[in-house]
Amino acid sequence: MKKSLLILPSIVLLFLVNACTPLPTGGPVSANVNYIVHNATYYALPNPLGLRSSEPLDFDFDSDGIIDFSLSSNGIGAISINFNASDIASIARIDASNKTKNFNLSESINNSAIWNANTFYLLSNDNVFGPQVVYEPTPKADGTVILGIRYLKNGDFYFGWIKLYNDKNNQITIIESAYNTTPNQAILAGKK
Repeated sequence: MKKSLLILPSIVLLFLVNACTPLPTGGPVSANVNYIVHNATYYALPNPLGLRSSEPLDFDFDSDGIIDFSLSSNGIGAISINFNASDIASIARIDASNKTKNFNLSESINNSAIWNANTFYLLSNDNVFGPQVVYEPTPKADGTVILGIRYLKNGDFYFGWIKLYNDKNNQITIIESAYNTTPNQAILAGKK
């Protein structure tokens, strides 16, 4: 009886946490799109069980067996996305200020965007001088962010997106990602 009393609150907590995270996009996948559901969560600070996310979460964006990007944390409030140095990859930005762009659903991700060739992008940072956490880019009202990705492979650009959920508190969940397998062709943000 005691074991079942302990299990019930755990199940309720798991349901509540998962109910807050947006679901992956529904519908069929286009023939020229490589689509992956990740649902991988990363904690900027120790999670509710006191555990830190010390190991990076690695992602093979184009399913070629090589890690293309990782989500990592310094354990004291900063979460970043890091691209493999051997890849020539970039994230779309808003303007020359280097602020990362949060694409709207169905917005075209293509070569006309402003691209930043850094291999490191900070997604959240706990301000050392105060209690405020800075999020880059600013999540939409529902907590979602759609990053535009461009990478160079065999002389051609491939465009894709990464949809994540930022709970504006302690964690970032990579929900899904997709890229257009046809070189030099745009992809619509959040669409597969």
